[in-house]
Amino acid sequence: MTHSSDRPLSHAQAAFYAPMPFDVLDSCHQEILSMLDDLHTLIEHVSAQGVDATARTLSRSIHLFFTTTGLQHHLDEEQHVFPTLVQSGDLDMVRTIEHLRQDHVEIEAQWLRLVPHLDMIARGYSHPYLGEIRELALRFTALCRQHIEEEERAVYPHAKAKLSSQDIDAMRREMAERRDALLNPNGEQPP
Repeated sequence: MTHSSDRPLSHAQAAFYAPMPFDVLDSCHQEILSMLDDLHTLIEHVSAQGVDATARTLSRSIHLFFTTTGLQHHLDEEQHVFPTLVQSGDLDMVRTIEHLRQDHVEIEAQWLRLVPHLDMIARGYSHPYLGEIRELALRFTALCRQHIEEEERAVYPHAKAKLSSQDIDAMRREMAERRDALLNPNGEQPP
């Protein structure tokens, strides 16, 4: 992203132009739901067509998304959304947040069970364990969908109401900087 003089933006400037944090979180939920659909499409494709180029590409795409964007999404919530609500003193909300934190652990554990299967498909190995991957995918999908629904219904509206504009700006900056660091690990500014 550049500004009027066509010089690269500084990290602070890039954070200023970053999307609003809850827009990023909501958009990520939609991407997660789409990737979950892709996971089931992959399984059906492998069942019908075997492990071909389409299956390998789709498997790599799903793997990359959940190990990068999906992980960043959980970090965003753990660092910026959950702490404010825990500090609110609302015991029901504290219990909800603890449940959602445990969900994050379980989602990661379920994901790690899927990874070897996706890796085999991405590498082009025929996949004899379709029943197992289908069962794992169903559990992973159900957990993710329930988790997203609970966050959108019970958590995000409360967090939006509790966070100050300064909190939102800090959240926006940190999220942009963390993502920029992932894309530019050596701290290089884009050309």
